[in-house]
Amino acid sequence: MELGKIAKINTELTYGFVEIPKIGKVFFNIDTKFSNVNFSDLREGMKVTVDITNTERGLFARSLTNKEIKVSIIEGRNPEVSI
Repeated sequence: MELGKIAKINTELTYGFVEIPKIGKVFFNIDTKFSNVNFSDLREGMKVTVDITNTERGLFARSLTNKEIKVSIIEGRNPEVSI
């Protein structure tokens, strides 16, 4: 898993790129498995981790996880989630 940030996203065509230091841009699309986020919630600059595979067309993100979700638990109450 590599840490990066959303560099570009096209919500109409459902694809985007994650910029990863020392690796470069990694392509993702609607076929990528998303954890803790829906495709429609992705924003440029959002921190994410990606599982990368090398394909005939270049690097592809097999999975993408939002790293900006913060959960705070207060004793005796339900968790509060903020993004």
